[in-house]
This record gives sequence, structure tokens and C-alpha cells, in this order.
Amino acid sequence: MSGTKAKGNLTSQQKDFVRKREKTLALLQNPFPRPSRPLYEGSPAILAGVSFGLDKPATLAIVDVTTGKAIAYRSIRQLLGDNHKLLNRQRQRQQQKAQQRRSNQLKFASSRVSEGGLGDHIDSLIAKAIVQTVQRYNASSIVLGDLTNIREVIESEIQAKAEQKTALKEIQAKYARDYRTSIHRWSYSRLAQKIESKALQAGLTVETIKQPSIGTLQDKAREIAIAGFQSRKVS
Repeated sequence: MSGTKAKGNLTSQQKDFVRKREKTLALLQNPFPRPSRPLYEGSPAILAGVSFGLDKPATLAIVDVTTGKAIAYRSIRQLLGDNHKLLNRQRQRQQQKAQQRRSNQLKFASSRVSEGGLGDHIDSLIAKAIVQTVQRYNASSIVLGDLTNIREVIESEIQAKAEQKTALKEIQAKYARDYRTSIHRWSYSRLAQKIESKALQAGLTVETIKQPSIGTLQDKAREIAIAGFQSRKVS
């Protein structure tokens, strides 16, 4: 192009082309700095808590930590919307695979059964809905229930369901035993990783706190958010 300019016989159209080309080259050589993550900044007083449950993998609470009151709740049905039918389909698949594993064990065959990709897809949908809701309410952080005590949390949930059915201990024990075999535990670690990944992409911070063993999933989600805020003040 410098050779073309040196000829000194450029038309106005050619000169315009040269100016645009030089401007483009200058921009390429001096690019504007780009942020490493989206520039999202929520209200420090608003946190989101996520509790994990047996038949409801995730429950979301948006909490004003200055008052301790929940601004909004989202159940798993609300988070998934029309896609909630996929959760029921996955539950059916899990039960079928559990039966197949038991059958394989009785036949001394391999007990490994492929889980497929439906659960992973559902986790992505849940994580996306949680992050979108958190941003809608201008929350600054997501606090997840710590999975280290998830077994204790699940057992407490099963026991609470059994006690709601009857006061007789023998029947409670049978109900709890049947319930454990009828519903497959979710891959909570996979779901937590999906939520964290989606949150970080959106510029949200993610924290973890021990999940309470007692209470409804909504209560647990609210308490998780509050406990996450209080742990900041202690540290």
C-alpha cells in the first residue's frame, strides 16, 4: 500500500480505502484492554443461597442479609419451568438403572450402568436458571450448601418424610428404607460445579457453607445465604 501511495496518482476512492486500512492496522496494533470477566457487580446486601435435597436437587433463596428475610424463592419446578418433565424422565431412568444394577449383581455380572447425558443437561439448565435469577435480583454472591455433610442432610430429609407419614417407629423405618431405594440421589457435586462455572462466567462470586440438616429446603437455602454473610464478618 505504501508503494501505491508513493505513486501519487491515487483517486479519491483509493485514498479513502488507504485511510480506512491504516485506521484498521492502528487498531490491531493498539487493541483496547478487555476485561477477563463480565463487569457485573450486585448489591453486597443481597445474597443467594442454594440448598440441595433428595427429590428436589436445588432450591434457591434470594436474601436481604441486612434483615435476614428472603426476597424470593425458586423451587426446582420453577427453575426448570417447562423442562421440569426432564427431571421426572431422569428419575425414571435412574430407577430403571438401579434395578438393572441389582439384577446384574444377582447374576454376578458387572454392576456398571451408563448414566447417559440427560442428568448433565438438566444440571446445566438448573445452573443457568439460578444465575439468571440471581442477576435479576441484583445479588452479589451465590452461597452453596457444602457437600461434605450431604449424607447427613439427605438422611434427615428421609427421616422427616417418614415421621410425617406415621408415628410408629417400625413403619417409619420401613418407609425410610423403601424411599431410599425408590429415589436415586442426584449428582450434587456435578450440579455444584455447573452452578459455580455459570456463576463465574457471569462475574458472580461463589461461596460454600455447611447446609443445615433440619428445616424445609427453602429455610435451608435462606439460612445458607445468611450463614455465608456472617462467615465473612468472622473471617
